[in-house]
Amino acid sequence: MNLLNNKEVLVSLLKEGDVLNTIHGGRIEPKLNILKKRHAFIIEVVAPTLSIDTFNIFLDYHKLILNLLPINPFEHAAARHPIYTRFFQIPSYVNSDAISAHFERGTLTVTLPFRKLSQQQRRQIRIEHL
Repeated sequence: MNLLNNKEVLVSLLKEGDVLNTIHGGRIEPKLNILKKRHAFIIEVVAPTLSIDTFNIFLDYHKLILNLLPINPFEHAAARHPIYTRFFQIPSYVNSDAISAHFERGTLTVTLPFRKLSQQQRRQIRIEHL
């Protein structure tokens, strides 16, 4: 059997190599894209050899924290240590209540929508005489 023709075997070997390299002192550095769209920031994390269970995203006030945790079936989930952590400062004009994320085909996409701003940004405030 030619291993190069068996896609499942190749993918399995790549995943094993990725995990072993990381466990034994290697680093994981996924490709990261940050895009500014008209109504939101988009953070894309491209990590084709990782699964959705590897990612954790936390919001700590104005800080978004992205962790990648290795999956080891012999280790308790609470004892896992991140193999990659990235912090993002969230501007005040991002609607933190509407932040969402989805994972598709090896890419994690985090959407940080902007708050809707009032139509009247600048105006003079009339002072009433009491």
